[in-house]
Amino acid sequence: AIVISVPLAYFSSIGLASKHGIVVKGGNYLDKLANMGKLITDKTGTLTHGSFTIQKVVTQGLDKDKFLNYLISIESLSNHPIGKAITHDYKTRKNLSKVKDFSEITGFGCMGTINNKHVIAGNEKLMHKYKIEFKTCKENGSIVYLAIDKKYVGYVLLSDTIKEDAQPMVDLVHSEGVEIILLTGDSEENAKEICAKLGIDRFHAKLLPDQKTNYLEQEMLNYDKSVAYIGDGINDAPSIIRSDIGIAMGGIGSDIAVENA
Repeated sequence: AIVISVPLAYFSSIGLASKHGIVVKGGNYLDKLANMGKLITDKTGTLTHGSFTIQKVVTQGLDKDKFLNYLISIESLSNHPIGKAITHDYKTRKNLSKVKDFSEITGFGCMGTINNKHVIAGNEKLMHKYKIEFKTCKENGSIVYLAIDKKYVGYVLLSDTIKEDAQPMVDLVHSEGVEIILLTGDSEENAKEICAKLGIDRFHAKLLPDQKTNYLEQEMLNYDKSVAYIGDGINDAPSIIRSDIGIAMGGIGSDIAVENA
């Protein structure tokens, strides 16, 4: 009875999980989950829907229509949820300018050439990287700044909403005595706000993908319990594979995040 009961418990657990759309790689990961002491989570697309909407457009020294044409043209080639949201909000817009030499800089934004002008769109780290003078927006939300030929021309403010099942997940994990830590590339203000709303224990903000992995390794160092990492995007893939238990948001996540998990 003892010999049969243990593997049956694993099989029934994995089977029950699959009914809920959760694919578990093997019984050893159930053991690690039972011994989990920390859950490290991404924000966008994991705790929040990742479906941003534009709340405000602020321009400086450039007509709003021209500003949006440059911004949407460059973001139309981006794979980031924010880039897709900007394009989606103005999906009916036609006659977008042709972009040459496009490149996406993970954790910063994107750039390219439009009408022989060098255009960059991204967060404040990207503005600092290219030594562009700009006025920092202090409002809560995700901000995309735009610069043309190294001159700041404005920004858009986008907002995201918390998933309906994020709070029950946090409450359940806490009830098991597990600490929750948020690692995000978003601003300090946004991270603090979501942690206050959901009751998340700690956070680190403004992180690049490799910095997320560094913080994860620090949390795992000399720690005798399992550390889980959950995320949805390409940026999360290195942390997912490095953790004791890697969890990917399969339905919306990138293929590489799912593969690593």
